[in-house]
Amino acid sequence: MPDLPKDKVPRRWAGLRWLVILPVLLGVLTAAAELSGIDAPGPATVALWGAVMVTAVSMGLFELVKGARERRLELTGRSAEDSRRLAELRTHFQPRGQGVLPSWPRRGWYFTGRERVLRELTGWLAAAPGADHRARLVVGDPGSGKSAVLGRIVTLSDPALRPAVPLQVLAEAPPGTLPPVGCVRAAVNAQGKTPAQVATEIAAALELSAGTPAELAAALAERELEPAGIVVDAVDEALEPAKLVYELLEPLAAGAARTGVRLLVGTRPGTDRHLVRRFGNAAIELDLNNPDYSELGDLVTYVRRCLMAEDDPDVPSPYRDRPDLAATVAAAVASRAGQSFLVAQLTSLSLAGAERAVDVESPGWSDRFPATVSSAMDQYLDRFGAHRRRARDLLMPLAWAEGPGLADRTAWARMATALGTASYTEADVSWLLRDTLATDLLRRTALAGSAHHRLFHAALDEHLRSLIEDERDPRDIHASMAGTLVELAPSDWQEADHYTRHYLVTHAARGAVLDPLLRDPGFLVASDPGRLLQALDAARSPQNRAVLLALQRVSAQLLVRPAAERASYLEMAARKSGLAELADGIRALPADRPWSVAWAHWRRIADGRVLARHDGYVQGLAITRLRGRQVIVSAAARAVHAHDVQSGELVADLPGDWPSPIIRLAALPDGGRVATVHEDGSVLHWDLGTQARSGPGFATDPGGDDDSLKIFSLGGDARVMASMGADGTIRVRDLATGDLIAEPFRVKQAHSLLGGGLAGGRALVVVLMSDLAYVQVWDLRSHQPVGPAFAPYGTDVEEGREATGHALIIETDGRPVVFLSGRNWHPCLLWDPERNVPLGEPFEGHEIGSWTVDVIPWKRGRLFCTGGGDGTIRCFEWPAGGLAGQPLHAHDGAVDHVLFAELDGRPAIVSGGRDGLVRWWPLAADLFVAGQTGPYVHDLTVAEVAGLRLVIGREPDLAVLRSWDLATGEHVMDWPLGEADRVVHLAPLPRLAVGLRKGGLRVLDLETGSPLGSPQVSDTGEWTDLGLMEIRGRSTLAIAWSDGTLHLWDVVDERWWRPPLRCHTGPFFFTYGSVGGVAHAVTWADGEAAPLLWNVEDASRATELEACRHDRHDPVNSGYCLGSIGDRPVIVLTGGFSHVDVWNGETGRLDVSGTLHDGHAMALGRVRVARLVGRDCVLSGGYAGALAIWTPDGSIARIIEVGGPIWWIVPAGESRIVVSGLMGMMAIDLADDYFDRPELRVDLRL
Repeated sequence: MPDLPKDKVPRRWAGLRWLVILPVLLGVLTAAAELSGIDAPGPATVALWGAVMVTAVSMGLFELVKGARERRLELTGRSAEDSRRLAELRTHFQPRGQGVLPSWPRRGWYFTGRERVLRELTGWLAAAPGADHRARLVVGDPGSGKSAVLGRIVTLSDPALRPAVPLQVLAEAPPGTLPPVGCVRAAVNAQGKTPAQVATEIAAALELSAGTPAELAAALAERELEPAGIVVDAVDEALEPAKLVYELLEPLAAGAARTGVRLLVGTRPGTDRHLVRRFGNAAIELDLNNPDYSELGDLVTYVRRCLMAEDDPDVPSPYRDRPDLAATVAAAVASRAGQSFLVAQLTSLSLAGAERAVDVESPGWSDRFPATVSSAMDQYLDRFGAHRRRARDLLMPLAWAEGPGLADRTAWARMATALGTASYTEADVSWLLRDTLATDLLRRTALAGSAHHRLFHAALDEHLRSLIEDERDPRDIHASMAGTLVELAPSDWQEADHYTRHYLVTHAARGAVLDPLLRDPGFLVASDPGRLLQALDAARSPQNRAVLLALQRVSAQLLVRPAAERASYLEMAARKSGLAELADGIRALPADRPWSVAWAHWRRIADGRVLARHDGYVQGLAITRLRGRQVIVSAAARAVHAHDVQSGELVADLPGDWPSPIIRLAALPDGGRVATVHEDGSVLHWDLGTQARSGPGFATDPGGDDDSLKIFSLGGDARVMASMGADGTIRVRDLATGDLIAEPFRVKQAHSLLGGGLAGGRALVVVLMSDLAYVQVWDLRSHQPVGPAFAPYGTDVEEGREATGHALIIETDGRPVVFLSGRNWHPCLLWDPERNVPLGEPFEGHEIGSWTVDVIPWKRGRLFCTGGGDGTIRCFEWPAGGLAGQPLHAHDGAVDHVLFAELDGRPAIVSGGRDGLVRWWPLAADLFVAGQTGPYVHDLTVAEVAGLRLVIGREPDLAVLRSWDLATGEHVMDWPLGEADRVVHLAPLPRLAVGLRKGGLRVLDLETGSPLGSPQVSDTGEWTDLGLMEIRGRSTLAIAWSDGTLHLWDVVDERWWRPPLRCHTGPFFFTYGSVGGVAHAVTWADGEAAPLLWNVEDASRATELEACRHDRHDPVNSGYCLGSIGDRPVIVLTGGFSHVDVWNGETGRLDVSGTLHDGHAMALGRVRVARLVGRDCVLSGGYAGALAIWTPDGSIARIIEVGGPIWWIVPAGESRIVVSGLMGMMAIDLADDYFDRPELRVDLRL
């Protein structure tokens, strides 16, 4: 949004200004009165002054109170995040950087050694911008000191922690090991966290707004380029380590040169070093197991210092003041511990806490020291003597706990009873925490008002778990823990403790007991969304599979939206999926939702297996083989993932240092390699096995359009890439080498390239001509056309709108046959280019059109599979003809990619959609069956009929006018409509004006269903637009006629107002509203630079409107509206490429001309100006499926992601909005304080 002065005034000054503005204004008026001869104010003047002062004070106080509330909410959220971050710094990073256990009573600084790795990291972090930007991975075995190294860096660089470091520690630090203060801007312990949570914490520390890895990457790219150190520890202990790397960390590392990020990661390498390998060339590995980074002397010094405890005189130790003995024992302990600081630490703890020192004169004394974490832990537990079993049992639940660990002592005791060898109570837990040495093994975290405890190192968890895994199935253990949490949970899940709300879902999923919980709406709303979505695959029952499908539809919103709004999206998902009981349950909860969905009639998505999830549109699909496994490779704009078809396992993901967004993806012929084509024209080759570049790649030819870049086969597995330049020159290159396979040639009057293929030994391409009506096939080698041009849909094509967008060439009996996919509601068809005739009947079906096609042999012919802009997949048989089965409702939003695959000899379809999902559909006879669809309603309106408020709309496919109860959404009745293209409610009467397809008009009485007298405009021409406006208090039907005239019909008196108003010379469209209380109309026609504003009451041109600054508005897709924001009339235009124009209706000035970001990614269509819950605002929607609620000055900026194209928006009362589109229709209710919630604001930038 534009930065207007209002936005720059802080709320506190906005409040105070009213105390100044109104008195000053009245002072000016009083002065004027005095100058005109009035010597003394009269009673009226005094009363007026009093009213002004009361108004000023009250308005000022209102603004101040409101501003204080907003600042309090903002500061509360910020301070809570700051407190959480500081707590993590102090409980995870600082103790490790200090060289002590988190719960040690010691206050000294024991960190020792690791000088080389610290010097390298410090130099890297302190380097000037533009230096080596590759990430650093600190890796090593458990207990090797990874977290200690990262903790040291964070503690000495963080402005909140550095002041607490003793000056002596800083003075004694080896040269080159003190990082600059502030060089680390964000530090996150990833243990038990999802990628979205880690991304959110990094963003908060950097003061950016982001809730997902993709949003963080975008926010970093937009910030000023400056170094920003980011530390992420315990990556191998994250909820999904591999996913954390490929979704967040590797892209951060790969893009560091552009963003200034210096990423420091601590992790175990992972099985087969898979976590390290995922970073590819974007990171440098620092292995602490490497002798170059590890010296035995470091370990000896550390143990000696721990034994003597010289920096903690209050800590008892039998080695104090005995340096020679301490040195001897330290050398023996270090020798046994090898390179493990953890083993040395545990051993030192046991020895320092003993009553007597080790007798170094006794035989074999040094052999008794532990050499592994397990033996060190067992030796430590031996110190409990008779209570050893009791201590072990009480520690056992912590080894299986998630996140920060357990806080509820009752739950802790019950879990210990279930997993241990005796019965325990809260008193036993209190004993463990208060009266034993066990606290030295624990990390205590203050969170949500409670103290959480877990074992301080993952290696200790692993040791304790190993003690019972042979006897107890881990699934049973998690089920038992989940059962305990459920038993102790309050009736209101929102009141449950932090651990239950965040981690119960994980235990339930791992314990295979999630199904009952998914039927509880309170649980769904209260659960941590990231863990909920990650656990959904554990759903088993058919009913809960439906819940899974519903939540998948709003997964992105659940991760990024505020907690209160997540309940709104859960209710929306349930309504859209027909889960009325779940939706009603959510609605009945006491959750403070900013908006709700009262009802919905929406298309259901089929239950397909999800192979991959992307942030954003799927840009490409390919099938190849990797290490003998068949894999599906999918691409989004900045991500490429490969999944095993059989298991669904992620087997490869490519580093994300892309030169620009990906627009195409294809497999290369030798297996295990793919090519990515990018927005900047570069083509890169990748080896999926090494996840690295496999060659230099090449550049596409300049001057072309992305739509004219096609990849297809010319026989076998080889792929070629064809492009067309702006001058019509066609070039075809081998995708594997970049070599031209034929001489370039030019096709005159060509618009775009549609596709190609091999037939009869000839390499052919299909070209769409510049008139957008004709297509023609050309031979790549002879440079000659194959037959004449063909107009598949006739020559009457709407200007600027392609009738076809993709072509596939197959061979039949040695001859080429072309499959043409229709766009913009046109059907698909087959064409013989040599005979220049269509083959068989067109393949009807897709709304909007077909966006992709693939073909396989089928029975005695071919099976064509198409993906459409309506989110469906359709299969057509040829030559048998017709649709094979029913449309498959596969995605929310368009299906941009389909391809055939095979598993164990069984055919399947893989699809990629604009909802970011890649799905697998077995091609079985029972798959393509009729699904549940929502009403596709046009001309949505609200009318009162027989005392009932109805939502009324035209359903073209059924040729009926349908109505639903506005309050409940229940279907009420239908009226036969015939071939109509538009209906308009003639308020206040229960009548509709119906615009017939052949150009005529008629009026329908809604109460009787009978036709009434109709206005007769002309014997020639036809209507082009209809609307109802109010002129001088009279309801008036406005009719735009094809000859350029606007006709006005009094609805009540059934008469013409006046002769028609000449607006244009031909067909036009219009919208209407009030300017200064006078009825006006805005009219526009195709090709004109600006709309025209008319005063329809006196039939004159009103203010001249400034011309548009772009050519992106298509009259078929654009939406206009005229309304008022406050006391200012505005004209709003939306159109292609998310463009928005806003004019001042009084001055004609074009105040806003830009692209509406965040929520809209394609053409905008419908737009309305409305007053909702006391605020004037603009409502807009379009193909991308987001309802944007905004004002031109940016004071309101809200988004509700509906999840399907929005063609119609109808405000229906003070707080209700009804929207409809391809996927269905729903009613959204805004809460009374919807506009007063600062947390809902989004960055809607114009």
